[in-house]
Amino acid sequence: EVARITGDGKVGIGSADPSSVLDIVAADPVLTLRDTSATVTNANATLRLAESNGNGVIENYWDVVADPTSGNFGFGIKQNLGGTITTRFAIHAGTGNIGIGSAIPQAKLDVNGSAKIGDYDQLEVFAGGQVQLKYQNSTKLSTHSHGANFSGELAFNGNGYKATFGASGDLEILSLSDISLVRDIRAGVGTLAIEADNVF
Repeated sequence: EVARITGDGKVGIGSADPSSVLDIVAADPVLTLRDTSATVTNANATLRLAESNGNGVIENYWDVVADPTSGNFGFGIKQNLGGTITTRFAIHAGTGNIGIGSAIPQAKLDVNGSAKIGDYDQLEVFAGGQVQLKYQNSTKLSTHSHGANFSGELAFNGNGYKATFGASGDLEILSLSDISLVRDIRAGVGTLAIEADNVF
């Protein structure tokens, strides 16, 4: 027996006792949806996951598609909510770039909107353009329209030099010649005083 339709409308292919509306049983099964278009620029294959309104008419749905939106026969996941179709996820066919909220991603990972990375949100990018770097739950670097705020110790290491800016305001610069310049800068009300400037 190749296929069976049960009395309650379930269809079994390779199954005499289907457990769902469509039950396909085979060794290493492949389910294919094939567009008859002869050109890749027009090809469009869609798997639709939908819900119905009170009249039994499809209302809102998700489409898993291979279509020309993200390059010729690119991959996408689209949402139709209240008649508005939005591409939520895309893989560009030509570049392999992945887009989240971007139908035509311009980088290997292109996120249109806010994003968080890490168990403690170590990197967070906000929709307005602000970027925050965190250590666990503590914000260490935060950008804004006129610059950035930093909390803690900041160290720069390069070819033969090292610069460290400490939480207390100390700045230490080391070079290959072992010359160290240390400055402790504290600002008073309306004044800026350099208390120490030592070379050793």
